[in-house]
Formats: sequence, C-alpha cells, structure tokens
Amino acid sequence: MVMFQQMKRAARKVRRPRRKPLPEVDEGQIAAYQVAPVSAITHVAPVKNIELWKDTSKYVLNFAEPAKTIGPLKLIPKPNGIVKAPQGPRYTTYDRLVKATSLNEAF
Repeated sequence: MVMFQQMKRAARKVRRPRRKPLPEVDEGQIAAYQVAPVSAITHVAPVKNIELWKDTSKYVLNFAEPAKTIGPLKLIPKPNGIVKAPQGPRYTTYDRLVKATSLNEAF
C-alpha cells in the first residue's frame, strides 16, 4: 500500500521501497489504507505508469491524476470482521472497492 501522507499531498509520484514493481497496478488504480486510529481505505488514484527511481532499486508510481477521497472503508474488528488489516498489497476490482462500505466487502 502507498503511504497516505504521500497521496494526501496530491503528488503525482510516490516512491515505492520494493525490489520489483507490481505489474498488475500499471495503468490501474491504487488505494491507500490509513493505519490506526483511522484503520480504513480513504483514497484511490489512477496509476499512469511505474518506473525506476533514479539509480536505485526502488520504483515510482506516477499517478495519472491526484488521489480522490473515497469511503472511508473501515476495518471491522473481530469477532464480526472477516478481513484482517492489510499487511501488504491486496487485490480487488475498482468496482467492488467503490461499492464497498467496509474492508469486509472490498476484499
């Protein structure tokens, strides 16, 4: 997941500290999950492309436009919650994400 603070700045570029890019994200959408106390997906942005960051092994996500506010799609705590808090990349469809009212419905 992309850090919320970077997306909130409406930056069109976000550095990703990964050795390999997520090819499935190229030309797709990426959502931002805020950790506690918010514990929710709050923003989504279309990805223009992914490229290497300077002379490093890191990658940059170039946004096609600034991030938009959605939801929030809150994490529902146990025992009623089915989905755990995201610990890494999670995949869903954009349609399912925008129709969801919680993380349970998003994934």
